[in-house]
Amino acid sequence: MRFAFALSSTLIVACSLLTNLSDLGGSDAGSDALPDVAPNDFALFLAPSVAALNPGDPPITITIDVVRGSSFTGTIDFMVTGAPVGIMPTTPTPAIASQTTSSFGLGIAGALKGQYAIVVTGTSGSLAKQATLPLYVDTTLAPDDAGVVIVPSWAGSLDGKAWGAGGGGGGQGGVTKGAQGGGGGFASGTFAAAAGSKWTLVSGTGGQSCTGDCGGGGGGFSGLMDPSGNWVLIAGGGGGGGAFDSSGGGSGIGGGGGGGKTGQNALFSSCPATGGTQSKGGSGGCVMVVNVLKYGGDGGAFEGGAAGPPELANFGGGGYPGGGSTSSAGSCGAHGGGGGGGGGFFGGGGGVFSCTTPGYGSGGGGGSGFVDPKGSNGVNDAADASVCAHASDPDLTSPCNGGDAGASGAAGWVIVRAKP
Repeated sequence: MRFAFALSSTLIVACSLLTNLSDLGGSDAGSDALPDVAPNDFALFLAPSVAALNPGDPPITITIDVVRGSSFTGTIDFMVTGAPVGIMPTTPTPAIASQTTSSFGLGIAGALKGQYAIVVTGTSGSLAKQATLPLYVDTTLAPDDAGVVIVPSWAGSLDGKAWGAGGGGGGQGGVTKGAQGGGGGFASGTFAAAAGSKWTLVSGTGGQSCTGDCGGGGGGFSGLMDPSGNWVLIAGGGGGGGAFDSSGGGSGIGGGGGGGKTGQNALFSSCPATGGTQSKGGSGGCVMVVNVLKYGGDGGAFEGGAAGPPELANFGGGGYPGGGSTSSAGSCGAHGGGGGGGGGFFGGGGGVFSCTTPGYGSGGGGGSGFVDPKGSNGVNDAADASVCAHASDPDLTSPCNGGDAGASGAAGWVIVRAKP
Protein backbone atom coordinates (compact mmCIF):
# COMPACT_ATOMS: atom_id res chain seq x y z
CA MET A 1 0.00 0.00 0.00
CA ARG A 2 1.35 3.45 -0.84
CA PHE A 3 -0.02 6.64 0.63
CA ALA A 4 -0.14 9.79 -1.44
CA PHE A 5 1.84 12.69 -0.10
CA ALA A 6 0.54 16.07 -1.12
CA LEU A 7 2.46 19.15 -2.12
CA SER A 8 4.96 21.04 0.00
CA SER A 9 3.51 22.62 3.11
CA THR A 10 6.21 25.31 3.25
CA LEU A 11 4.72 28.68 4.05
CA ILE A 12 6.32 31.65 2.35
CA VAL A 13 6.51 34.80 4.39
CA ALA A 14 5.45 37.76 2.29
CA CYS A 15 3.87 41.13 2.73
CA SER A 16 0.35 40.51 4.05
CA LEU A 17 1.10 36.82 4.78
CA LEU A 18 -0.49 35.92 8.10
CA THR A 19 0.91 33.56 10.67
CA ASN A 20 -2.31 33.20 12.60
CA LEU A 21 -5.58 33.29 10.72
CA SER A 22 -7.53 33.79 13.90
CA ASP A 23 -6.22 37.35 13.71
CA LEU A 24 -7.93 37.96 10.38
CA GLY A 25 -11.44 38.44 11.70
CA GLY A 26 -13.17 38.10 8.33
CA SER A 27 -16.46 39.90 7.88
CA ASP A 28 -19.76 38.03 7.78
CA ALA A 29 -22.01 39.52 5.11
CA GLY A 30 -24.67 36.93 5.78
CA SER A 31 -25.22 37.90 9.41
CA ASP A 32 -28.77 38.82 10.42
CA ALA A 33 -27.46 41.16 13.11
CA LEU A 34 -26.16 44.17 11.20
CA PRO A 35 -24.44 46.88 13.25
CA ASP A 36 -26.01 50.19 14.10
CA VAL A 37 -24.66 52.77 11.66
CA ALA A 38 -24.81 56.50 12.38
CA PRO A 39 -27.09 58.43 10.03
CA ASN A 40 -24.18 59.97 8.08
CA ASP A 41 -21.89 56.94 8.12
CA PHE A 42 -21.51 53.54 6.45
CA ALA A 43 -20.05 50.07 7.07
CA LEU A 44 -18.60 47.36 4.77
CA PHE A 45 -19.00 43.57 4.70
CA LEU A 46 -17.60 40.95 2.30
CA ALA A 47 -19.18 37.81 0.89
CA PRO A 48 -17.95 35.16 1.05
CA SER A 49 -16.32 35.86 4.38
CA VAL A 50 -13.46 33.42 3.65
CA ALA A 51 -11.94 32.53 0.25
CA ALA A 52 -9.53 29.96 -1.17
CA LEU A 53 -7.66 29.81 -4.47
CA ASN A 54 -5.63 26.95 -5.89
CA PRO A 55 -3.38 26.75 -8.95
CA GLY A 56 -5.51 26.49 -12.07
CA ASP A 57 -8.70 27.80 -10.44
CA PRO A 58 -10.83 30.29 -12.38
CA PRO A 59 -11.19 33.77 -10.87
CA ILE A 60 -13.63 34.14 -7.98
CA THR A 61 -15.99 37.07 -7.30
CA ILE A 62 -16.12 38.84 -3.95
CA THR A 63 -19.18 40.94 -3.17
CA ILE A 64 -18.88 44.16 -1.16
CA ASP A 65 -22.04 44.84 0.85
CA VAL A 66 -22.54 48.42 2.01
CA VAL A 67 -24.69 49.29 5.03
CA ARG A 68 -25.62 52.96 4.79
CA GLY A 69 -26.80 55.21 7.58
CA SER A 70 -30.29 56.63 7.17
CA SER A 71 -29.01 59.96 5.84
CA PHE A 72 -25.90 58.82 3.97
CA THR A 73 -26.08 58.96 0.15
CA GLY A 74 -22.44 59.68 -0.69
CA THR A 75 -20.41 57.92 -3.37
CA ILE A 76 -18.01 55.32 -1.97
CA ASP A 77 -14.75 54.55 -3.79
CA PHE A 78 -13.00 51.24 -3.12
CA MET A 79 -9.41 50.05 -3.04
CA VAL A 80 -8.18 46.45 -2.65
CA THR A 81 -4.81 45.85 -0.97
CA GLY A 82 -2.88 42.97 0.62
CA ALA A 83 -2.85 40.64 -2.40
CA PRO A 84 0.43 38.73 -2.70
CA VAL A 85 2.37 38.36 -5.94
CA GLY A 86 0.43 36.02 -8.20
CA ILE A 87 -3.02 37.02 -6.87
CA MET A 88 -4.69 39.51 -9.19
CA PRO A 89 -7.57 41.63 -7.84
CA THR A 90 -9.78 43.68 -10.11
CA THR A 91 -10.90 47.19 -9.16
CA PRO A 92 -14.39 47.46 -7.61
CA THR A 93 -16.77 49.97 -9.17
CA PRO A 94 -17.80 52.88 -6.88
CA ALA A 95 -21.12 52.64 -5.03
CA ILE A 96 -23.02 55.82 -5.84
CA ALA A 97 -26.08 57.46 -4.27
CA SER A 98 -28.15 54.75 -2.61
CA GLN A 99 -26.25 51.74 -4.10
CA THR A 100 -25.46 49.08 -1.48
CA THR A 101 -23.25 46.62 -3.37
CA SER A 102 -20.11 46.42 -5.46
CA SER A 103 -17.76 43.57 -6.30
CA PHE A 104 -14.27 42.61 -7.41
CA GLY A 105 -12.52 39.55 -8.76
CA LEU A 106 -9.53 37.56 -7.49
CA GLY A 107 -7.51 35.53 -9.96
CA ILE A 108 -4.46 33.32 -9.40
CA ALA A 109 -1.29 32.98 -11.47
CA GLY A 110 1.55 31.30 -9.61
CA ALA A 111 0.97 32.68 -6.11
CA LEU A 112 2.86 31.07 -3.25
CA LYS A 113 1.11 28.77 -0.79
CA GLY A 114 0.07 30.63 2.33
CA GLN A 115 -2.52 32.55 4.30
CA TYR A 116 -3.19 36.17 3.40
CA ALA A 117 -5.43 39.12 4.32
CA ILE A 118 -7.15 40.95 1.47
CA VAL A 119 -8.21 44.38 2.71
CA VAL A 120 -11.00 46.39 1.08
CA THR A 121 -11.03 50.08 1.93
CA GLY A 122 -14.04 52.26 1.14
CA THR A 123 -13.73 56.06 1.22
CA SER A 124 -16.29 58.81 0.89
CA GLY A 125 -15.01 62.29 1.64
CA SER A 126 -13.42 62.18 5.08
CA LEU A 127 -14.99 58.80 5.90
CA ALA A 128 -12.96 55.58 5.49
CA LYS A 129 -14.00 52.04 6.40
CA GLN A 130 -12.33 48.64 5.94
CA ALA A 131 -13.29 44.98 5.67
CA THR A 132 -10.85 42.05 5.66
CA LEU A 133 -11.07 38.81 3.67
CA PRO A 134 -9.00 35.81 4.82
CA LEU A 135 -7.54 34.25 1.64
CA TYR A 136 -5.97 30.79 1.58
CA VAL A 137 -3.71 30.03 -1.38
CA ASP A 138 -2.98 26.42 -2.37
CA THR A 139 -5.05 24.51 0.16
CA THR A 140 -3.65 21.05 -0.63
CA LEU A 141 -3.66 18.96 2.54
CA ALA A 142 -0.56 16.92 3.35
CA PRO A 143 -1.35 13.50 4.90
CA ASP A 144 0.59 12.00 7.76
CA ASP A 145 2.39 8.67 7.49
CA ALA A 146 -0.93 6.85 7.91
CA GLY A 147 -2.48 8.78 5.03
CA VAL A 148 -4.69 10.91 7.33
CA VAL A 149 -5.52 14.56 6.68
CA ILE A 150 -7.28 16.89 9.12
CA VAL A 151 -9.79 19.43 7.85
CA PRO A 152 -8.68 22.96 8.89
CA SER A 153 -10.84 25.14 11.12
CA TRP A 154 -11.89 27.52 8.34
CA ALA A 155 -12.99 24.83 5.86
CA GLY A 156 -16.38 23.21 5.25
CA SER A 157 -15.70 20.84 2.35
CA LEU A 158 -13.01 18.87 0.53
CA ASP A 159 -12.22 18.56 -3.17
CA GLY A 160 -10.73 15.14 -3.92
CA LYS A 161 -9.08 13.68 -7.02
CA ALA A 162 -7.90 10.07 -7.32
CA TRP A 163 -6.12 8.03 -9.97
CA GLY A 164 -5.99 4.23 -9.77
CA ALA A 165 -2.74 2.35 -10.31
CA GLY A 166 -1.78 0.80 -13.63
CA GLY A 167 -1.71 -2.97 -14.12
CA GLY A 168 1.62 -4.75 -14.55
CA GLY A 169 2.69 -5.93 -17.98
CA GLY A 170 2.79 -9.62 -18.75
CA GLY A 171 6.02 -11.46 -18.01
CA GLN A 172 8.91 -11.30 -20.46
CA GLY A 173 11.73 -13.80 -20.85
CA GLY A 174 12.78 -16.64 -23.14
CA VAL A 175 9.87 -17.63 -25.35
CA THR A 176 7.42 -15.87 -23.03
CA LYS A 177 6.10 -12.58 -24.33
CA GLY A 178 3.86 -10.22 -22.38
CA ALA A 179 1.09 -7.74 -23.16
CA GLN A 180 0.54 -4.32 -21.64
CA GLY A 181 -1.33 -3.79 -18.39
CA GLY A 182 -4.40 -1.57 -18.22
CA GLY A 183 -4.20 2.05 -17.11
CA GLY A 184 -5.71 3.43 -13.90
CA GLY A 185 -9.07 5.19 -13.79
CA PHE A 186 -9.95 8.65 -12.45
CA ALA A 187 -12.55 9.82 -9.94
CA SER A 188 -13.19 13.20 -8.33
CA GLY A 189 -15.81 14.96 -6.22
CA THR A 190 -16.57 17.54 -3.54
CA PHE A 191 -17.66 16.38 -0.08
CA ALA A 192 -18.97 18.19 2.99
CA ALA A 193 -16.35 17.99 5.75
CA ALA A 194 -16.50 19.19 9.35
CA ALA A 195 -13.62 21.26 10.67
CA GLY A 196 -11.20 19.05 12.58
CA SER A 197 -12.49 15.80 11.04
CA LYS A 198 -10.01 13.16 9.86
CA TRP A 199 -10.08 11.68 6.37
CA THR A 200 -7.88 8.94 4.93
CA LEU A 201 -6.14 8.92 1.56
CA VAL A 202 -4.94 5.71 -0.11
CA SER A 203 -2.93 5.46 -3.33
CA GLY A 204 -2.95 2.10 -5.08
CA THR A 205 0.20 0.11 -5.72
CA GLY A 206 1.13 -0.49 -9.34
CA GLY A 207 0.60 -4.04 -10.58
CA GLN A 208 3.76 -6.11 -10.54
CA SER A 209 5.38 -7.95 -13.43
CA CYS A 210 8.14 -10.54 -13.68
CA THR A 211 10.87 -11.82 -15.97
CA GLY A 212 9.42 -15.29 -16.39
CA ASP A 213 6.26 -17.16 -17.25
CA CYS A 214 3.56 -15.10 -15.62
CA GLY A 215 0.83 -12.59 -16.21
CA GLY A 216 1.03 -9.11 -14.69
CA GLY A 217 -0.67 -8.23 -11.43
CA GLY A 218 -3.63 -5.86 -11.40
CA GLY A 219 -3.18 -2.28 -10.20
CA GLY A 220 -4.67 -1.27 -6.86
CA PHE A 221 -7.41 1.32 -6.45
CA SER A 222 -6.84 4.79 -5.01
CA GLY A 223 -9.43 6.55 -2.89
CA LEU A 224 -10.67 8.79 -0.10
CA MET A 225 -12.32 7.50 3.09
CA ASP A 226 -14.51 9.67 5.34
CA PRO A 227 -14.20 9.83 9.16
CA SER A 228 -16.85 7.08 9.54
CA GLY A 229 -14.81 4.61 7.50
CA ASN A 230 -16.89 4.89 4.33
CA TRP A 231 -15.26 5.17 0.92
CA VAL A 232 -16.53 8.30 -0.80
CA LEU A 233 -14.15 8.23 -3.75
CA ILE A 234 -12.51 5.29 -5.55
CA ALA A 235 -10.52 5.23 -8.80
CA GLY A 236 -10.25 1.72 -10.20
CA GLY A 237 -6.93 0.06 -11.01
CA GLY A 238 -5.99 -1.38 -14.39
CA GLY A 239 -5.93 -5.12 -15.07
CA GLY A 240 -2.65 -6.98 -15.48
CA GLY A 241 -1.45 -7.93 -18.95
CA GLY A 242 -1.37 -11.53 -20.10
CA ALA A 243 1.68 -13.49 -21.26
CA PHE A 244 2.03 -16.23 -23.87
CA ASP A 245 4.33 -18.81 -25.44
CA SER A 246 5.61 -17.12 -28.58
CA SER A 247 7.29 -20.27 -29.91
CA GLY A 248 3.92 -21.72 -30.87
CA GLY A 249 2.53 -18.55 -32.41
CA GLY A 250 0.16 -17.65 -29.58
CA SER A 251 -0.77 -14.18 -28.41
CA GLY A 252 -1.01 -12.15 -25.20
CA ILE A 253 -4.06 -10.10 -24.31
CA GLY A 254 -3.72 -6.71 -22.67
CA GLY A 255 -5.31 -5.84 -19.34
CA GLY A 256 -8.49 -3.77 -19.21
CA GLY A 257 -8.34 -0.16 -18.09
CA GLY A 258 -9.68 0.70 -14.64
CA GLY A 259 -12.26 3.28 -13.63
CA GLY A 260 -15.74 4.27 -14.65
CA LYS A 261 -18.93 2.67 -13.35
CA THR A 262 -17.79 -0.51 -15.08
CA GLY A 263 -14.11 -1.35 -15.48
CA GLN A 264 -12.89 -2.19 -18.96
CA ASN A 265 -12.80 -5.81 -20.08
CA ALA A 266 -9.50 -7.42 -20.97
CA LEU A 267 -8.64 -6.45 -24.52
CA PHE A 268 -9.12 -8.36 -27.76
CA SER A 269 -10.42 -11.65 -26.51
CA SER A 270 -13.54 -13.63 -27.40
CA CYS A 271 -13.93 -14.67 -23.78
CA PRO A 272 -12.32 -11.85 -21.76
CA ALA A 273 -12.02 -11.24 -18.08
CA THR A 274 -14.59 -8.51 -17.42
CA GLY A 275 -14.32 -5.29 -15.47
CA GLY A 276 -15.94 -4.77 -12.08
CA THR A 277 -19.28 -2.96 -11.88
CA GLN A 278 -21.12 -0.92 -9.22
CA SER A 279 -22.53 -4.09 -7.65
CA LYS A 280 -20.17 -7.03 -8.21
CA GLY A 281 -16.69 -8.08 -9.22
CA GLY A 282 -15.84 -8.88 -12.79
CA SER A 283 -15.93 -12.44 -14.14
CA GLY A 284 -12.73 -14.30 -14.85
CA GLY A 285 -11.82 -14.91 -18.45
CA CYS A 286 -12.32 -18.36 -19.94
CA VAL A 287 -10.25 -20.70 -22.03
CA MET A 288 -10.68 -24.21 -23.45
CA VAL A 289 -8.44 -26.79 -21.77
CA VAL A 290 -8.68 -30.33 -23.21
CA ASN A 291 -12.19 -29.59 -24.50
CA VAL A 292 -13.29 -28.21 -21.11
CA LEU A 293 -14.09 -24.53 -20.64
CA LYS A 294 -12.34 -23.16 -17.54
CA TYR A 295 -12.44 -19.74 -15.94
CA GLY A 296 -10.07 -17.44 -14.14
CA GLY A 297 -10.93 -16.03 -10.73
CA ASP A 298 -13.77 -13.53 -10.26
CA GLY A 299 -13.13 -10.07 -8.86
CA GLY A 300 -14.08 -9.17 -5.30
CA ALA A 301 -15.08 -6.03 -3.39
CA PHE A 302 -12.06 -4.38 -1.71
CA GLU A 303 -10.57 -7.72 -0.66
CA GLY A 304 -8.86 -9.91 -3.26
CA GLY A 305 -10.95 -11.87 -5.70
CA ALA A 306 -11.20 -15.64 -5.96
CA ALA A 307 -8.40 -17.75 -7.43
CA GLY A 308 -8.99 -19.80 -10.54
CA PRO A 309 -8.35 -23.55 -10.84
CA PRO A 310 -4.75 -24.72 -10.26
CA GLU A 311 -3.79 -24.80 -13.93
CA LEU A 312 -5.28 -21.30 -14.33
CA ALA A 313 -3.94 -19.87 -11.11
CA ASN A 314 -5.22 -16.34 -11.59
CA PHE A 315 -6.59 -13.83 -9.14
CA GLY A 316 -9.42 -11.40 -9.55
CA GLY A 317 -9.01 -7.77 -8.52
CA GLY A 318 -9.67 -6.64 -4.99
CA GLY A 319 -8.36 -3.87 -2.79
CA TYR A 320 -5.33 -1.64 -2.65
CA PRO A 321 -2.79 -3.99 -4.28
CA GLY A 322 -5.20 -5.25 -6.92
CA GLY A 323 -5.08 -8.75 -8.41
CA GLY A 324 -2.10 -11.01 -7.97
CA SER A 325 0.43 -11.89 -10.62
CA THR A 326 -0.18 -15.31 -12.12
CA SER A 327 2.16 -18.20 -12.77
CA SER A 328 2.30 -20.98 -15.33
CA ALA A 329 3.48 -23.43 -12.65
CA GLY A 330 0.18 -25.28 -12.87
CA SER A 331 -0.46 -28.81 -14.01
CA CYS A 332 0.25 -28.15 -17.68
CA GLY A 333 3.49 -26.20 -17.32
CA ALA A 334 2.86 -24.10 -20.42
CA HIS A 335 4.63 -20.82 -20.93
CA GLY A 336 2.65 -17.70 -20.15
CA GLY A 337 -0.19 -16.72 -17.86
CA GLY A 338 -3.25 -14.63 -17.34
CA GLY A 339 -3.14 -11.19 -15.74
CA GLY A 340 -4.71 -10.35 -12.41
CA GLY A 341 -7.78 -8.14 -12.34
CA GLY A 342 -7.51 -4.50 -11.30
CA GLY A 343 -8.63 -3.37 -7.85
CA GLY A 344 -11.59 -1.04 -7.49
CA PHE A 345 -14.96 -0.44 -5.90
CA PHE A 346 -15.43 -3.93 -7.29
CA GLY A 347 -12.39 -5.58 -8.82
CA GLY A 348 -12.01 -6.94 -12.33
CA GLY A 349 -11.89 -10.63 -13.07
CA GLY A 350 -8.62 -12.50 -13.46
CA GLY A 351 -7.24 -13.42 -16.89
CA VAL A 352 -6.54 -16.94 -18.11
CA PHE A 353 -4.00 -18.82 -20.17
CA SER A 354 -4.18 -21.85 -22.40
CA CYS A 355 -2.33 -25.07 -21.57
CA THR A 356 -2.03 -25.93 -25.27
CA THR A 357 0.51 -24.86 -27.86
CA PRO A 358 0.21 -22.22 -29.11
CA GLY A 359 -0.53 -20.75 -25.72
CA TYR A 360 -2.78 -17.73 -25.22
CA GLY A 361 -2.65 -15.52 -22.16
CA SER A 362 -5.50 -13.11 -21.43
CA GLY A 363 -5.19 -10.01 -19.26
CA GLY A 364 -7.35 -9.20 -16.27
CA GLY A 365 -10.32 -6.85 -16.24
CA GLY A 366 -10.14 -3.33 -14.79
CA GLY A 367 -11.65 -2.39 -11.44
CA SER A 368 -14.66 -0.07 -11.29
CA GLY A 369 -14.61 3.43 -9.81
CA PHE A 370 -17.05 5.00 -7.35
CA VAL A 371 -18.14 8.49 -6.31
CA ASP A 372 -20.46 8.83 -3.32
CA PRO A 373 -23.74 10.32 -4.61
CA LYS A 374 -23.94 12.47 -1.47
CA GLY A 375 -21.01 14.44 -2.85
CA SER A 376 -21.18 16.95 -5.69
CA ASN A 377 -19.36 17.57 -8.98
CA GLY A 378 -18.69 13.85 -9.26
CA VAL A 379 -16.56 12.48 -12.10
CA ASN A 380 -15.88 8.76 -12.63
CA ASP A 381 -13.91 8.07 -15.82
CA ALA A 382 -12.24 4.98 -17.24
CA ALA A 383 -8.74 4.61 -18.62
CA ASP A 384 -8.21 4.20 -22.35
CA ALA A 385 -6.63 0.74 -22.51
CA SER A 386 -3.11 1.12 -21.08
CA VAL A 387 -3.29 4.93 -20.85
CA CYS A 388 -4.23 6.47 -17.50
CA ALA A 389 -7.48 8.47 -17.36
CA HIS A 390 -7.08 12.28 -17.17
CA ALA A 391 -3.34 11.84 -17.71
CA SER A 392 -2.89 15.52 -18.63
CA ASP A 393 -4.33 16.86 -15.37
CA PRO A 394 -1.65 19.11 -13.78
CA ASP A 395 -2.38 17.61 -10.35
CA LEU A 396 -1.17 14.18 -11.49
CA THR A 397 2.53 13.89 -10.63
CA SER A 398 3.16 11.04 -13.09
CA PRO A 399 0.78 9.11 -15.39
CA CYS A 400 -0.73 5.97 -13.85
CA ASN A 401 -0.30 3.96 -17.04
CA GLY A 402 -0.23 0.20 -17.37
CA GLY A 403 3.20 -1.40 -17.55
CA ASP A 404 4.80 -2.60 -20.76
CA ALA A 405 5.79 -6.26 -21.10
CA GLY A 406 8.03 -7.17 -18.17
CA ALA A 407 7.43 -3.82 -16.40
CA SER A 408 5.30 -2.94 -13.39
CA GLY A 409 2.37 -0.57 -13.66
CA ALA A 410 2.62 3.00 -12.37
CA ALA A 411 1.36 3.77 -8.86
CA GLY A 412 -1.89 5.64 -8.23
CA TRP A 413 -2.28 9.11 -6.72
CA VAL A 414 -4.70 11.05 -4.52
CA ILE A 415 -4.83 14.79 -3.87
CA VAL A 416 -7.26 16.60 -1.53
CA ARG A 417 -7.82 20.33 -1.09
CA ALA A 418 -9.82 22.16 1.58
CA LYS A 419 -12.56 24.63 0.64
CA PRO A 420 -14.57 27.13 2.72
